[in-house]
Amino acid sequence: MDIFTSINTALGIAKELKKWSDTIQNLEVKMMVSDLLSEMADIKVECASLKTESIKYEERIVELQKQLTVKESVEYDDKRYKYGFYYSKEDAEKNQPYCPRCYEKDKELIHLISHKPKHGGHSFECIQCKAHFTIESVSMHLNIGR
Repeated sequence: MDIFTSINTALGIAKELKKWSDTIQNLEVKMMVSDLLSEMADIKVECASLKTESIKYEERIVELQKQLTVKESVEYDDKRYKYGFYYSKEDAEKNQPYCPRCYEKDKELIHLISHKPKHGGHSFECIQCKAHFTIESVSMHLNIGR
């Protein structure tokens, strides 16, 4: 039996007591039953509020668990290029980097699109944030076009 069922049962009993108290001439008993009904109603409202808050915390826990799963699935590598990228741990060849800007700012894993410029080197572009990473031999230039 959950707390709301228990409270509803107690409220039902209190209402029955109120009916009985109406037949009793003792004003003190009538006041106590009325106070009991009022307190039970307050408890029911507070429990509903706590249940809503509990749901928010459960949703936050699920969100944090998802973030942890993502964080555990990627690794940062700054050895391959002067500027580091994030890769899936399953990408042993490190051929598909994720956008470091999107991951660090928004916690989103967006694959970079690879380009080979005519002047040599290598270039990556993020289709989400439009960041452009140009790697020329050992150096790298970051141009964020927003």
